[in-house]
Amino acid sequence: MTTDLLKRILLLFLTAATMTTCKRIHPGAGVVTIIDGSFSKATASFQFVDAKTGALLDVNGNEKIKISIYGKNAADVVDNLGGKNLGTASGFLAVALNEGVLPSTTAPTEFTIHATANGYLPADVQAVLVQEGHRHFIVSMVKVNDTPDGVSAKQGALPAVPSSGVTVGSTTFAPSPVAATGTTASVNIPAGTKLMDKDNAAVSGNVSYTLAYFNPINNKAKENFPGGMLNSKTTDNKNVFFDTFGWISMEMAATDGTAVKKFGQAIQTTISIPTGAKKIDGTLLSNGSSLKVYSYDEALAAWRYESDVVVKQNSTTGKLEATFEMTHLSSWQVATSSERNESGIQYTSVTMSADCPDYFNTTQGILIKQYIKGYDGVKVDFGKPTENAVISLDKGKPIHIAHKAVFFTASNFLPLVYSYWRKDFPNDVLEFDPASSNTIKFPSSWCPPEPAKEFEIVLETSCPDNPGRKIRPQCFVTALEEGKDFAKDIIVLGEMKEGVLKTSTAMLKKGKKYAILAMYQGKFVALTGKLATPFDFGSVTIDGNKIDLSRPLTDDECSYLRKKTGS
Repeated sequence: MTTDLLKRILLLFLTAATMTTCKRIHPGAGVVTIIDGSFSKATASFQFVDAKTGALLDVNGNEKIKISIYGKNAADVVDNLGGKNLGTASGFLAVALNEGVLPSTTAPTEFTIHATANGYLPADVQAVLVQEGHRHFIVSMVKVNDTPDGVSAKQGALPAVPSSGVTVGSTTFAPSPVAATGTTASVNIPAGTKLMDKDNAAVSGNVSYTLAYFNPINNKAKENFPGGMLNSKTTDNKNVFFDTFGWISMEMAATDGTAVKKFGQAIQTTISIPTGAKKIDGTLLSNGSSLKVYSYDEALAAWRYESDVVVKQNSTTGKLEATFEMTHLSSWQVATSSERNESGIQYTSVTMSADCPDYFNTTQGILIKQYIKGYDGVKVDFGKPTENAVISLDKGKPIHIAHKAVFFTASNFLPLVYSYWRKDFPNDVLEFDPASSNTIKFPSSWCPPEPAKEFEIVLETSCPDNPGRKIRPQCFVTALEEGKDFAKDIIVLGEMKEGVLKTSTAMLKKGKKYAILAMYQGKFVALTGKLATPFDFGSVTIDGNKIDLSRPLTDDECSYLRKKTGS
């Protein structure tokens, strides 16, 4: 067996969270070899959920979620083979940083995950890593035909487009107004508009469209906007804060899948603005106010300035509107912007503590939401909540909250505030102002109902053709209680390192049965089940003692591994 083949086979249960190498040995030595993933100091996982229901997407791998990575440190992000095969068919993605990349508060690692899936609007989430270890993010994706509160979408088709790609008639369409504000967006494609793909080739035939409007004063809409408010970089490399008054996302494609990206002439777009919309300084937007128009450049993970626009009041509806020309398809926003100095970016480092009798751990992690205090003292909600997969507190553990302080103007810094809550208890919220303290003390109600017991889950395996060569993996591990819904109840346990995962009965309850799962080749594999049948979960009963999942692989399982890795 060649060394290269051995390395491929030894990737059993290693998730996309870790790029892996093996210790150098003589091929015939027959000594025990331990997988060494220690050079990857920081990892991240992404959980893709439906924005309205919160259910995990693509549970059975029926719909491929396509992944692209952009941003400053995109080149440092790898899969478990050290490559860029970063797709997921199970609703989870896990990535690692290249060897030698060690994020810190003075040298943060930043990248943007861009996800697309049929039937869903594209989604972006910016990851900022500032410490060793694992960080978990939740990525909400908007289902076009079942949108969450604050989002309205319209689907349809243009009249048949001739081979020239030039439309023969004018088409106007708009999503239904959102109930809370009565606002929406509309697009007019004039007759004679040429539809083109990314290479300027004509797009013809039956061309469908999707136009989504996001209410700028609705928190759910803010969380789920595809471009993302935290992506506050512009294509001319400036760092800005956007005070946004309307967002849209638009896509068009022919029946053969060819996407429309450009137009031969500009099409007209109108975004209505909610009554009473205020700028961050507390002043009302009014007739005659000036805004800027931006489009989102996915390849650069940055916003491109397109034009200025003057807000006008519609004489029929009484609504304020911004009407502008659109020459290509993307996510768009109308906003004011304030340039900020990169040196003004701050990261919050807090020490978390809890007066629990024995050991503190969250049931499924703590969700963190970032806010800003406006000039009028009102909290401004923006961005997606992120989740620290396993926050364990024994004697007080420093947790670096990797959020940028993005609100920075020439003369004023607007302070950040945070909300924390347990994943299963969204109404039990703890608010924290880093300006007044750098310590968070969780309430006693967050402690486990009884003293938790820490235990280990261990795994060691081998193939029959070389039983003396053991595999102790580093992998991203989850659990599912027997009888629970995989789409909604999956528990993120964290990382197994060198075949050992430390957890506690605060995470997995005594007397309950759980399937323990890792990811392999973009699929979930049950460590308590069989490798070759990924959804044969199996289970193990939790009693607070060490769980040893070690076993040799069968010939069939090793053959499956060789087939999957192309060996």
